[in-house]
Amino acid sequence: MSRFPPGPRDGWFGLRLSRRLAHEPLAFLTELGRTYGDLAFFRLGPLPVYLANHPDLIHQVLVTQGRCFRKAPRLLAFLRRVDGNGLLVAEGPWWLRQRRRLQPAFAPHRLAHYAEGMVHCIQRTIAGWSPGREIDVEAEMRQLALSVLARTMFGLDLGERAAPLCRAGRVLAEILPQEMAAPLTLPDWLPLPGRRRKRQAIRAFQDVVQDIVGRRGTSPTGDDYLALLLRPSAPGEANPALTDRQVRDEVMTLLHAGHETTGAALTWVWYLLTRHPETADRVIREIDTVLGPRSATLEAVARLAFTERTIKEALRLYPPTWVIFTRKAVGDIELGGYRIPRGAWVYLSPYVTHHDPRFFPDPERFDPDRFAPGRVGQVPARAYFPFGAGPHVCIGSTFAMTLMTLT
Repeated sequence: MSRFPPGPRDGWFGLRLSRRLAHEPLAFLTELGRTYGDLAFFRLGPLPVYLANHPDLIHQVLVTQGRCFRKAPRLLAFLRRVDGNGLLVAEGPWWLRQRRRLQPAFAPHRLAHYAEGMVHCIQRTIAGWSPGREIDVEAEMRQLALSVLARTMFGLDLGERAAPLCRAGRVLAEILPQEMAAPLTLPDWLPLPGRRRKRQAIRAFQDVVQDIVGRRGTSPTGDDYLALLLRPSAPGEANPALTDRQVRDEVMTLLHAGHETTGAALTWVWYLLTRHPETADRVIREIDTVLGPRSATLEAVARLAFTERTIKEALRLYPPTWVIFTRKAVGDIELGGYRIPRGAWVYLSPYVTHHDPRFFPDPERFDPDRFAPGRVGQVPARAYFPFGAGPHVCIGSTFAMTLMTLT
């Protein structure tokens, strides 16, 4: 078994590669995948890092040998500082208990109720636009995603607080790749650029979370996400009720991670439609045929087939979690014919894999009909993973797809 797969070498403690990963991560990782194939190797300081870029290897890391990997400590440290020990960060038995507790909030029968709240927020967003006035689509879509989550999951109207909270989310999204690419992990208390902005952004979310939980108190009234979090244990139930801290962590996780990814995905959908007017025309014709003058409903979503394909293709080209799947090997393991040592990081990048011509011919071309019924079999199932894969697949993927289709 070979010791190291091919990859770039950097004799200066990994500083050159670290800078590239921090400042042009997509270009750097795509270059690795194109140049070195299924498995590439490089170092970030003393840390060995591998990029797995084949569907079978990705499936091995996330599914068949998922227990041999954990989320990378540096990623965990960042997310715990922001989200506490919520579902996105939790692992092992605690993650499984929380997943089972929260899964009912995303059950299919709840989507009809959520769809009503989504349509309300969409209509209110559109009502704030004026003909002929330019809008910041990215800001509007992030605010929409945040407002939808607050309304449907927590029964809260964010109002004017949505905009500054979205700006705080952007700060955290910008800082995460920089911290992940650093050769060494540095503490938050150091007076470094960005640390103060990071603390202020976290505080902005914490204030809103405290308001959400405080308004409801300890009473699990209602039938939403927060009610599930506040639900007391039933007699004889093995899982204890959540503490106040645990409730806040889960609210924080959903608000922070949920709005960031969905808002980014919506932004890219609109970007692609403006660049491809012929596709936009097909979407409009389909919507006119299915809906006519009526407002969108959940029932209509199932009949917007081309619109759904357009969203799927946008998620292929621009997956919002482009390299968030960072895993640490908990022991020595074989991957692609190479020995991955204990403690090494493995990157899994939806962006790199989605742009690999081996799996998606002419990968830079925007082609929603890749996902048409007659061609969908040509898309390697394991090569398309915008929401992750395996037991840790995004719990809100159906919710997000519904919101994007209704929008």
